[in-house]
Amino acid sequence: MAEVLRVIVERVEFAPRRATEDPVVMRGITLAPKHGVPVTVRKVRPRAEAPVERPVPVATPS
Repeated sequence: MAEVLRVIVERVEFAPRRATEDPVVMRGITLAPKHGVPVTVRKVRPRAEAPVERPVPVATPS
């Protein structure tokens, strides 16, 4: 899941839906917004083209 979030955050620009800040609370050892933060996606950057891998020819015995 962490890898999925990393990839999304690199490509997407978010904006908070609310203008007011949410109170911060402790969740385990992490500080987090009390009610979560609803966001709107403002922009999605296109993904980089992956290099095309071509199959390596294999010699066949004669």
